[in-house]
Amino acid sequence: MDILPSHDESTFRRPDFVPGTWVFLADGQAWNFAPPSAVPGYEQFTWEVVSIAVGSFMAHLNTGDPDRRLEAALGGHAGSLRVIAKDLGVYQLVFWAGSTLLKRNYRLTDADCGASG
Repeated sequence: MDILPSHDESTFRRPDFVPGTWVFLADGQAWNFAPPSAVPGYEQFTWEVVSIAVGSFMAHLNTGDPDRRLEAALGGHAGSLRVIAKDLGVYQLVFWAGSTLLKRNYRLTDADCGASG
């Protein structure tokens, strides 16, 4: 969130702000994640999130990948769950979902949220 640390979150609020869940983000400020039901087309949004998560997980079944990655994680300094989650694309999924909920309540772009592309 390159532009946000010097600004109060309230200056970015949309006029139709919908209170949801307050979360402290990397900029040290509390930001409000809109409830999913406040996002236009949230039913489709929910199905997309679930579909991406399941598809990512299913791609690793019936291969040696999960075993190799778990073995590598346990032998390294990173926690096994973090390595597996990163491998399965969970970080990207959580970022996408969180950005969508933030952008519902705030005038933000993907770049503001820290998206790299």
